[in-house]
Amino acid sequence: MLVDEWVPKFVSLGLTFIAGKAKDMLATLEIEEMVTSQVRHFSVQELEQVILMISKKEFRTITYLGFLLGGIIGLIQGLLFFI
Repeated sequence: MLVDEWVPKFVSLGLTFIAGKAKDMLATLEIEEMVTSQVRHFSVQELEQVILMISKKEFRTITYLGFLLGGIIGLIQGLLFFI
């Protein structure tokens, strides 16, 4: 009983506390400035590789979603044709 009542309360309180402090913690870490300075020091070839790596993943996802959506539309059209 005690575990079922107190653990969820403590977890909820802890997550609420962390969520409230997250913005301050991220500002303290200065992640945006670190990333900006690192990207500025990249060569053109390194930037090209990063962009191609990211876009390759995104294009693959778009291709799979297009395949799925096209299949669903094709099935619906085929069913409507027979009705």
